Amino acid sequence: MIDHLKLKFRQSAQEISRSFDRQKLGKGDLSDSLKALSLFEEMGAMIYRIRKSLSPKDPFRKESEDLMSRYAHEVLTFQKVDLKKDKERYASLYDRYRLVWRTYFSLFVFTLCFFLVSLVTGWIVVSQNSDMAGVFLDQNLMEAILEKKAWFQDMGNPLSTGLSISFHNMKVSFFCFILSGLFGFGGVYYLAYNGLFFGAIMAYCHLHGFDDALGAFVVAHGVLELSLIVCATFAGLIFGRVFFMRPLSLFKVRFKIAVQESLIVIAGVIPWFLLCGLVESFISPQPDLAYEIRWAVGAAIAFFFWIFTFAPITTDFKKIKL
Repeated sequence: MIDHLKLKFRQSAQEISRSFDRQKLGKGDLSDSLKALSLFEEMGAMIYRIRKSLSPKDPFRKESEDLMSRYAHEVLTFQKVDLKKDKERYASLYDRYRLVWRTYFSLFVFTLCFFLVSLVTGWIVVSQNSDMAGVFLDQNLMEAILEKKAWFQDMGNPLSTGLSISFHNMKVSFFCFILSGLFGFGGVYYLAYNGLFFGAIMAYCHLHGFDDALGAFVVAHGVLELSLIVCATFAGLIFGRVFFMRPLSLFKVRFKIAVQESLIVIAGVIPWFLLCGLVESFISPQPDLAYEIRWAVGAAIAFFFWIFTFAPITTDFKKIKL
């Protein structure tokens, strides 16, 4: 088994060395960079197994550790980006945003499913026992629902209110993002709290005949708003997951790369909070606006966000030296 591991490690070392050489000569493209990073991750897992199988004095173990140390330096070298000196990189940032989404799509699916499970759980718990609503909802909010007071229609100045809502949602997402750095658990906990809250309030409104009024209000912005909160947590988990990757000696390299990628996601998400807040203040509170129009607006802005995120990559990365 250890002989097979040694052979595989040597083969991977040869491949990653060739990839780094192409980068230095300016002949590498995006596929070379991604392949190098993938090999680097695989070799990181192999070095962990080598350390478990061989003594610290073993020549192969020393050789492999030296190689990994050199490769870590190489990865950091071609990850460094000077946007001020390379105008082409500005044009590619949007494509880099979409590339990160494609790379970590399975992580996003996990984050989304976790939120939906939390939301459904909040709905079921309160639907089966309305007294449990007090665990998730504020007393004043529960009283407003019981009295059927549409507190959300009193928005005041739409522009200032919209900006206030946008910054509030950004703050919620910021907590989801930052807390994900606590081994990933902080962001997941905050996301679960929000899922339980939204599920509970929908169930409580349904039990007391207030779901139509709430639904008419949130349909224009709710899908995008919840999507953005999930996306912020997803961005945080990109670097939060690094805490569980081995070997620990590569933590610094992995964390640096993951933080860069997560910040790219956040940079692409933030502008949509402003749009969502303005829709919530200008369109959602209008009592005379037909439900179908609200629904169309909500579906349109959510659709454009996902098109923005998953549209085809257009940048010719072969012309950019990474």
